[in-house]
Amino acid sequence: MHAFAILAFGGLATALAVRMLSSYGREMSGASKVVLWVGLGVGFAYLANFSIFGAWHIAVRSHTVAEILTGFMAGGMAMLWEEAIAYFAHYYHRDEKKPLRRAA
Repeated sequence: MHAFAILAFGGLATALAVRMLSSYGREMSGASKVVLWVGLGVGFAYLANFSIFGAWHIAVRSHTVAEILTGFMAGGMAMLWEEAIAYFAHYYHRDEKKPLRRAA
């Protein structure tokens, strides 16, 4: 269960990093965001030396391949987090009260 939490919060860190990078540049298309999500997810797994397969005692031939696959999972979690953040941001802004205008 701890391995899944590490993967989920790694995905959150990846999603927030992509959101920060995309706010400083020009408007990004959906495909370029996917490349960033997956790329930063693989970078997270590689730099953290984290393999979810090793944590779950699943035999993989190469530790590097396991880290890359874990990075793809972290990128997928980043996509999920991005959708969740957008949903709650929309939900929050929907309930904002608009000022009342008085009739003459």
